[in-house]
Amino acid sequence: MSVQIFYDIAVFRIPSKALDTPEDVYGLCFLSGDSRTYTHSGQRERRWTCPIVGFYDDVIAHQLTWVNYQVYWKTNGASGATRDFQWLAKIRKSLDTATEVGSLSVDFVGMQVGDLSVEPHRRCKGMTIREAISNSMALRSDPKTAGDSDWDALRILGPGSN
Repeated sequence: MSVQIFYDIAVFRIPSKALDTPEDVYGLCFLSGDSRTYTHSGQRERRWTCPIVGFYDDVIAHQLTWVNYQVYWKTNGASGATRDFQWLAKIRKSLDTATEVGSLSVDFVGMQVGDLSVEPHRRCKGMTIREAISNSMALRSDPKTAGDSDWDALRILGPGSN
């Protein structure tokens, strides 16, 4: 059986005035990998992803669904298992210390957030960051697609991935 291993968490925050939204918008990013997926050189594969972009409460609600699954932090095995309340505390702390994105960054097809590069991906390819985020949030507010994740909306590149 394989498990998903989380190595790092990064969050970016876009001020509400930059997107004309009622609240700031957050992008939750993980450096993670599967315990049974390896690169050609034998290293465990690691990749940055962004499963959710939304308001603070949207991100917390999304992560509450994750606590139904066994979550691991840094290591595989009982010693590395993170309890539900610990996982949510890590998410809250990451949201509270999120890296702020400048207002102008959202009008380009890519942006730099600390060490991470963020660009529209797959279903949002060719859009600006603003359009990709608006598209994702609109899809999630539609009753037919409510609760969907943003795995294929933004591509995240950064250190630690291979």
